[in-house]
Amino acid sequence: MRQPFSLILLLLLILCGASRAESSIATDDVLPLSPQQPLLIGMNVEYLLGEPDASFESIAARPASDWQRSARPTLGLGAQLKGVWVRFAVRNDAYRYGNWQLEIKWPMLDRVELRQLDPQTGIWSNTQVTGDHIPPSQRPLQHRYLLLPLELPSGQDSHIYLHVRSSEALVLPMQLMSAEQLAASEGRILTLMHMFFGGMLVMLLYNASLYIFTRDRSYIFYVCYLTCALGYELAVSGIGHQYVWGEWHWFAPKAYSAFASATFLLSLIFGRVFLKLPKYGGWVLALNSSLITYWSVLLASVLFYPPAAHWLLPELMPIVACIAGFITTGYLWYRGNISAKLFTIAWSVLIIATVVHLLALNGALPLTTFTLGAQMIGVFFEFVMLSIALAERINRERAERVEAQTNLLLSTRTLAHEREEKLRAQQQILDLQRAANEELEARVRERTLDLENAKQELELANRELAALSITDPLTKLHNRRHFDSVIAEEVARSKRIGSPLSVLMLDIDHFKRVNDTYGHPFGDECLRQVADVIMKNAQRAGDLAARYGGEEFILALPATDIEHAALVAENIRAGIETIEVHHEGQRVPLTMSIGVASLVFGRQDDITWLIGCADAALYRAKRNGRNQIATHA
Repeated sequence: MRQPFSLILLLLLILCGASRAESSIATDDVLPLSPQQPLLIGMNVEYLLGEPDASFESIAARPASDWQRSARPTLGLGAQLKGVWVRFAVRNDAYRYGNWQLEIKWPMLDRVELRQLDPQTGIWSNTQVTGDHIPPSQRPLQHRYLLLPLELPSGQDSHIYLHVRSSEALVLPMQLMSAEQLAASEGRILTLMHMFFGGMLVMLLYNASLYIFTRDRSYIFYVCYLTCALGYELAVSGIGHQYVWGEWHWFAPKAYSAFASATFLLSLIFGRVFLKLPKYGGWVLALNSSLITYWSVLLASVLFYPPAAHWLLPELMPIVACIAGFITTGYLWYRGNISAKLFTIAWSVLIIATVVHLLALNGALPLTTFTLGAQMIGVFFEFVMLSIALAERINRERAERVEAQTNLLLSTRTLAHEREEKLRAQQQILDLQRAANEELEARVRERTLDLENAKQELELANRELAALSITDPLTKLHNRRHFDSVIAEEVARSKRIGSPLSVLMLDIDHFKRVNDTYGHPFGDECLRQVADVIMKNAQRAGDLAARYGGEEFILALPATDIEHAALVAENIRAGIETIEVHHEGQRVPLTMSIGVASLVFGRQDDITWLIGCADAALYRAKRNGRNQIATHA
């Protein structure tokens, strides 16, 4: 008898859950369908974050207070690795019964599950699944975007529930439309896409042929950059997943991130060659090299170990790369690089178009044919401008070569005329030289005494220069190079007489924060005062204090055991605490962590081991709370 009772109880629970699901969506929130235009779904749509393992039935039974309401035409939630549940209600009132289609215009979602609930009967539809982890052949409808069919009976309400998961930014620009409306909308977009991809292909083939004829490396990197940009647009538009790599299970989920990373990487390499960054060197080249390294690592992570990509800040670094690009090209433009001017204009238009595209996807701008295709327009404009820039540079360099050849010919004629003049002038020079020699001999005798005095002054200057070469200019302590050369003598002495040699590694606590908060001039003053404290505690003959790098110092104490070295370290640490440095009338406290190590050197020992021990003790002091000393046992 227990089994029928259990079945009845289970049926009652299901009906109660269906009842709660029905009542949880307010009647005022039901969206009316229109036969004239697609229904944009986003404003007042309800969503629930997380709950990746819940069922549709349990989610529908959740109280209304658990759900959040969207206030924008498009639901954009950023990175949501645990996914999101979305629900909305629609009414097919005064329109024929038929097939409707829910279109999601962001094809990079990993997995989208949809079920339809009849609020009158509490009956659920079968689960439909789509997403870029689902091959096109297994989707409910094959389309470049994510398309899900809906059965909406005339004159009835329907509750739609979706479970969405994505490793990329979670954006849901959704439209509900009939097949006829979808065909009309898709026709306009595809016309723009045909023009875009056709134009890009023409530019690719044209510039590839120019590379064959000119052998200019800029063209081959331009072609590679353009190819990656084409791959990126194929991923964003969904065409790539539908027609190119959709059935390639290993690559399909990674296509968007891979092409985005490769596009940034190739843009940096192309800019490096095209703008001739090695000629400028310095921070321009270093910044470019750092970004190339980053995007190479991110691309490798996306392709071969995707979980690691999330730790590389892929959402932040595109902004950093764009800012770095503007700074670099703006600086080169200021330096007179004509190519940088065109590069900056092309890059600016692309960024503006991309911002318009993203704002439309996130609901800040209307979701129109123009806003959806803005990024494609920006990409096309950028590569047209870069192609013009490449042609302009080649023409300019050709004109410079012609001008150089003309100048060389004029120089040859001028040189022949000057040679004749020189022959006439040589005789005059010989006469003048005899007189000059006689005068020179007299002056040499007069200057001999002056040279002796100058020699003495030079020796004095050399001694001062030698002192400067071993001194850190900011702290007046010895520099690291001098420390490395002198410490070898102390090691040899320790081995010879068997006396201990102690080394202190000293590091100012949180000094980067001081620099960032109060500025580098204030930080330099802190370094000078810290150096004074260290110098006052290293007054014995043979004590060797040096600035080891940045805010790190090193102190060698010959003939000093670990106990006495620790005492010196404590005196220095206490002295640092008493330093009075003020910023805008307020005292800024300074503390120091110190690592101490000591050793009586044997035949096989070397200073590298001892310094490493002191450095390890220093990091132990930092881990234990800073502003303390730690000794190496």
